[in-house]
Amino acid sequence: MRISSYFYTCPFLNHSYYTPYYLSMRSLPQNNPISVTTKRIAYQTPALITDLRIPILQGIKNISVQNAINNSVNEDASEFKREMETAAQDYADKARQEGKPIKPYVISSIYEVPYNRNNIISIAMVYHENIGGNNSYIKVPYNFNLITGKALALEDIFQPGINYKALIDREIRKQISAHRESYAPGTLERFKGVAADQPFYLENGNLVVFFGFNEIAPTEPQIPVFKIPLSSFGNAVKPTVLRSI
Repeated sequence: MRISSYFYTCPFLNHSYYTPYYLSMRSLPQNNPISVTTKRIAYQTPALITDLRIPILQGIKNISVQNAINNSVNEDASEFKREMETAAQDYADKARQEGKPIKPYVISSIYEVPYNRNNIISIAMVYHENIGGNNSYIKVPYNFNLITGKALALEDIFQPGINYKALIDREIRKQISAHRESYAPGTLERFKGVAADQPFYLENGNLVVFFGFNEIAPTEPQIPVFKIPLSSFGNAVKPTVLRSI
């Protein structure tokens, strides 16, 4: 798969405000005959510094499917930008009224394509915002069937009728037990199991399940991630997914 970029920039934006995850963002060699380009939106106002990178898929045979996937990702990024533009402007207006200096909000996004095989693609995006020196992060996964355009849930990875939540919970508990020093006391006891809409993506033969910041462990600024080999689920995984490892 080829990765390239095109940019929306402004001449006075002298710095790139990457999240701490930037150096780990990558696209692994895969076998779907598509390419991913990066749409970059970068500009600066007195209230807001913006540097967003948004993936754009190209080469999907069904153009309607391609447009639907791209629109889904782009709409999320656009909504994030609109919300932050409004919040930043409200803050700046209030600061001016009170005669206070304006420290612009900073937002950015980056992404990786960790899986792109057998007509399935996984994209993991990280949104970052810095408000008053405080950093916040949101990791958003996208998993699509490239033939139908369907967004995949955890249950779509497993055979019908399989109690996939129990299988995943078992593997996560194993990992927590094996690395208790990485988690706060009582983490294993507090873990209630994955949800049907639990964020995940596929990567090199692994099911990667992740949680929100401090949801399962105080690992700031990292996002708690559990990589579970698909092979550990045996025949519970759909053959089409196993063939794509």
